[in-house]
Amino acid sequence: MQDNEGSTEVKNNVIHTSSISMTNRYATNKQEIDPLISVVTVVYNAVITLEETILSVINQTYSNIEYIIIDGGSTDGTIEIIKKYEHKIAYWISEPDNGIYDAMNKGIEKATGVWLNFMNAGDCFYDYSIITKFLENLNPDSYIVFGDSQMILETGNYIRKAMPPSNKNHMPFVHQSVFSKTNLLKINRFETIYKICADHNFFYTVYNLGYKFQYIPVIISKCDAINGVSSSEALSDVIRKRYERGHMYGLHKKKGWQIKFMISIVAFASKMGMKKILPQSVVSIIKKRKQMFLNKGKL
Repeated sequence: MQDNEGSTEVKNNVIHTSSISMTNRYATNKQEIDPLISVVTVVYNAVITLEETILSVINQTYSNIEYIIIDGGSTDGTIEIIKKYEHKIAYWISEPDNGIYDAMNKGIEKATGVWLNFMNAGDCFYDYSIITKFLENLNPDSYIVFGDSQMILETGNYIRKAMPPSNKNHMPFVHQSVFSKTNLLKINRFETIYKICADHNFFYTVYNLGYKFQYIPVIISKCDAINGVSSSEALSDVIRKRYERGHMYGLHKKKGWQIKFMISIVAFASKMGMKKILPQSVVSIIKKRKQMFLNKGKL
């Protein structure tokens, strides 16, 4: 039976919501009950996947949404999809950018909502009631609210459970499954020196500054784990991601870390070589077992 009141506790600067509340017991006035929620979609040449993303936003049961689309100068028909729904879009622009985080920073600049979510092209809200569920379970002390994600793979889908934001080895949750206070993002923009880990760097930074995080046991988004940059298994992307993570933690100049970094890259290259010769069914089992291991650290 679902607990209509929900329950919360605080551990290591993280507010844990252990059950879903059906009413917003924290709201005390109209502004708190009906806050403006900004949703930003960053897109570039995604004519095939963008429409599903848009529909998952504009069909939310919660109506007070400011929808922003930042296009990087698409030439494949993406603009026509945007124009099809521009009556539902508060702001959109199509112009070249300096990468995904530069585009996301443009979205932050235009956002005027109390909360902001990034739902980039190819990803979607898990269902049409997600923003309602988020608000029903919002704790007033929170600055970052995060949940779980459904990851879409060629070999099938799986649920990625969120990990504690203090986790250093992996991005603890995907940014599509996060609602952040907009004013916090405006004073802590994504650092564009990072091409893959700027979102991880943002969450790690604000967590260490003492801002309250809140976990809610809700699958917030469906994410493309096939074509996403952060999920790429191209050797160049893996090298960059691991180096950026070391840079975040100030380890990149230490010899011990550099040796471990090189060993990990050699090991990864060997693993990818093995995956090319193994049957796909075996590769699928390995991926599922890896996720089971990661989920041991779930909240």
